[in-house]
Amino acid sequence: MPVSGRLDTPGALSSLKAVFDDVHARRFGHHAPDEPAELVSIRVSAIARRDPLHLTALHRDSEPSDRFVIERRPAALGTAIAMYPVEVADRSLMGAGATLKGPALIEGAGSCLCLPPGAVATCDDAGNLVVEIGIL
Repeated sequence: MPVSGRLDTPGALSSLKAVFDDVHARRFGHHAPDEPAELVSIRVSAIARRDPLHLTALHRDSEPSDRFVIERRPAALGTAIAMYPVEVADRSLMGAGATLKGPALIEGAGSCLCLPPGAVATCDDAGNLVVEIGIL
C-alpha cells in the first residue's frame, strides 16, 4: 500500500490505519476500523541526485595472453553424451581484453560460464564478459 508523507507526526498512524481500512475494504469487501493494526514491514524507496560514478578500468595486458587458462579437462556440452576436452579459465585472472574461444569453461567464485563451440568471450574494461555466439 503506497504511502507518502511523514509517519512521525501526531495522527500519522491513525491516518495510515484509515487508509489501510479503505484499501482493505475495496480489495476484500470488508474491514475492521475498530480493530488495532500492526505495522509489520516498511519498504522505502528514495530518489536522489548524485555525482557521476567513475569506475576504474581493469588492467589491460600489453600483449595477448592466456595466463587465465588454468587447465584442460573433459566436459559434457549440450545434449551430447560424449565428453569434449575444453580449456578451463579462472575468471579472476581475466583482465580487460582477455579473450577465450569455445568450447571452454570460465570458472568464477560463484558461477561457471560454459562457452559452446563457436562462442567467444571477451572481458571488457569494466570486467564484464561479453559473449558472442556463432552459428553452431
